[in-house]
Amino acid sequence: MITYWEFSSQRFRDLVPMILETKLARDFSDQVQEELKRQLDLFHPNAFTICERYLEDDPGTRARRNNLRNCERILREAVEIFERFKNEI
Repeated sequence: MITYWEFSSQRFRDLVPMILETKLARDFSDQVQEELKRQLDLFHPNAFTICERYLEDDPGTRARRNNLRNCERILREAVEIFERFKNEI
């Protein structure tokens, strides 16, 4: 009987932290999810439009991206010219 008690109490000690951690993590996750939905107005009738607004780049970011793409294009063209020149030599 004592051996059974020692074995079962050890399993109990192992399970309690796992249960508490799972319960706390799940509750915390649910609370964070609900708070984000509330703060981001995801229950609003125009939620789709609101989400699109969060996904839009600001004009400065858009301009920097376009500038980098233009620089990339110029550099690619320069590499092609150098490759052709290198092959002709």
